[in-house]
Amino acid sequence: NLPSLNNYQINVNKSAFDLIIENLIANSCEHGVEGYNITIHINISDNIESIIIEYHDTGKGFEECGIEKVERWTRGIFTDEELRKDKGLGFWMIQQACDFIGFEFIRNWGKQTNNEAFKPTFQFVYRK
Repeated sequence: NLPSLNNYQINVNKSAFDLIIENLIANSCEHGVEGYNITIHINISDNIESIIIEYHDTGKGFEECGIEKVERWTRGIFTDEELRKDKGLGFWMIQQACDFIGFEFIRNWGKQTNNEAFKPTFQFVYRK
């Protein structure tokens, strides 16, 4: 049995929304796979005030230094080496697209246990 699907309507710029989704999926596929298949989870929920799009994957996650980098990248702060290697531009573009269409981009890093990587969940909140 498939769960029933709710019909959500978000009136935003299509190109900016596509950019968010494309960069998330590309990042998951490029950096999250270590010789195994990856599963991407997208959950959409609705409440009185907002629609929340939640995204996470089964990839390898982030080491603590990776979290610091992603937080810098979303603010547009790059080292010269990162710029030369195109590192972090996807996260910066996601943040820019969110700002443009009015999404709040929330990065929930979760908890690190037994020296495992952090497994983040990204949320995009659209206020009605």
